[in-house]
Amino acid sequence: MTKERPKVLLVDDDVELLDSLKEYLERQGYAALTAGNGDAALQAAREGSPDLILLDLTLPKLSGHKVLRLLKADASLSQIPIVVITGRAAEEDRSLATSLGANAFLVKPIDPSTLLSQISAFLKPGIV
Repeated sequence: MTKERPKVLLVDDDVELLDSLKEYLERQGYAALTAGNGDAALQAAREGSPDLILLDLTLPKLSGHKVLRLLKADASLSQIPIVVITGRAAEEDRSLATSLGANAFLVKPIDPSTLLSQISAFLKPGIV
C-alpha cells in the first residue's frame, strides 16, 4: 500500500524559483503545487488541499500579507502551516507575517537544508 505524498503549495512570482523548488521538493518525496500570484494562491489552496504553503510576500494581484490574512481567516484553510519565503528581511515584515499567522519565516536566498528542516518540522515525506 502506498501513502499519499504530502502536498506543498509554492507561491512566488519568480517562475524560475518556482520550477526549481518544485523539482527539488518532488525529489525529496513531496508533491508540489505552484501559484504565481495571490489570487492563484488562494484558488490553489482551496482546490489543491495542500498540507503546507510556502508563501512569498511580494506577489502580483494580492500581496503575500493579504493572502496570509485571507488563508488564516478561512476556517477550511486556517490550519495549514505557512512558511513565508521572501527577499524582505525587515523585522517589520517578519513581525507582521508572524502576527498574521505565519508559522515560520525564511529570507531568500534560501538554503535547501534549512528549507527542508522547516518543511519537515510540519510534514514528513510519504512513501511513493
